[in-house]
Amino acid sequence: MDIRLRTMEEGSSLNGRIRSLAKRRGAGELGQDLATVVWQRSLLEAGRSVADSANLLRKIVRVVADKKVITPEQYEITEFAGLPLQARIDVVVRFMCVFDGDTLEHEHRAAKRSVEIAAHLNSQQPRPIFTSDHIEMIELGGLLHDVGKIGIPDRILKKPGKLSPEEWETMRRHPILSEQFFDALFITPKEKAQYGIVHDMMLCHHEKWDGTGYPYGLQGEAIPLAARICSVVDVWDALRSDRPYKKAWTEEEARNYLMEQSGKQFDPRVVGALFQVLEKKKREEQVSIRATETGVVLGALGERLNSLAPQAPQFRGSDLLVPAM
Repeated sequence: MDIRLRTMEEGSSLNGRIRSLAKRRGAGELGQDLATVVWQRSLLEAGRSVADSANLLRKIVRVVADKKVITPEQYEITEFAGLPLQARIDVVVRFMCVFDGDTLEHEHRAAKRSVEIAAHLNSQQPRPIFTSDHIEMIELGGLLHDVGKIGIPDRILKKPGKLSPEEWETMRRHPILSEQFFDALFITPKEKAQYGIVHDMMLCHHEKWDGTGYPYGLQGEAIPLAARICSVVDVWDALRSDRPYKKAWTEEEARNYLMEQSGKQFDPRVVGALFQVLEKKKREEQVSIRATETGVVLGALGERLNSLAPQAPQFRGSDLLVPAM
């Protein structure tokens, strides 16, 4: 029998035991799903033995249930290092989903919008600012920028009211916690250098243009451009979304806030790029809506003509369009 098939058969029973362990530890259904997914990835992609996979997943389930910060020590980095990089990224993303699905949705939107702004800034320059590899890093940085919030207690992260000064101090630690995730995720010096943009976005997305941000009080162009993009996108999406402490702002309210903070909290060039991206999206949506409406009208008209003259050649809606000269 093929060794992988035999391993999978053995693993089927093991997977059930791990899911039971996850349930007993209070990890919930998502935590159990996480155990299944990570076990499969670690076994199939990294070629790990069943015993090694079980050991790794027990640690993962423990961290999920206890809501602890993922650090190299908790992961026992020598085992985590055995996973391929993409599998390591998947582990962290799924942890985010287990801890806070709303945060993960925010991260996905931030990643998409950050890429759009980076591409727009590229289009405004005779020579692109970002390479295609940089754009991929920006997407990943947008996805992971708030991962440090996994280490913030729910009583603070999901508090419906205003945070106390002490709670704010705890919340402001999340970029540093994100940097810990970065060090656990990108292990070798080569990986850390290759994914430097991701590091910048995770650590510096709360720095402010005027130097009043955190964690280091960087100012102006001393803040990496990718982090300045992430900062604008992060706040825009937060304002436009429901949060435990507020309802979503209207687009006009959010725009006014960003304009007011342009040159203070935000890089003015990035704010302008966001607005241009949003306007472009609106134009594209309007064109799409008009094209759909035109197609519906022409289709109905073609059907009407066919019903009036059933013996004549059949009309399609597209026959009524005038060819471009």
